[in-house]
Amino acid sequence: MKKQLEALGDIETLKKQQDELAELKKAFREVAIERDPEFVAQFNNQRKAFIADAREAAGEQGDEVAAILERHGANAGPFIRELAKKSEWDNVTGMLVAGALSQLKALETNKANMVATARDNWTSTSMSRRRRSAGRRSGRRRNAIQLSKPT
Repeated sequence: MKKQLEALGDIETLKKQQDELAELKKAFREVAIERDPEFVAQFNNQRKAFIADAREAAGEQGDEVAAILERHGANAGPFIRELAKKSEWDNVTGMLVAGALSQLKALETNKANMVATARDNWTSTSMSRRRRSAGRRSGRRRNAIQLSKPT
């Protein structure tokens, strides 16, 4: 019977640790969402797809376009324009590459907005927690003072 009770205690401890771990993971995602593996994978996959589209659209200059986009991301516009002038792309090729660049810019903007929102949420949540915690502490002090007064 004693071993069963000890095992139950171990299970309860394990459950508490799992709950704490889940909360820590949630906090990590809120604080550093840009480092969260799922978040990174989501944006990296989309980024790679847009760059692959541009590579395909650019034909012979595809590898060069992809290298420019990899290196400069959403700020690749001037470099792509220069390459387009040298390559004498037709309108369709230029539009397809520009479309991929536009999608890349939108993706990077969306990513930055999500990171900013997560940080704002974390800041407001942590401030709220501090206020509640401070309120509880001052409430405890008031209760302690009231209890210590002789009647």
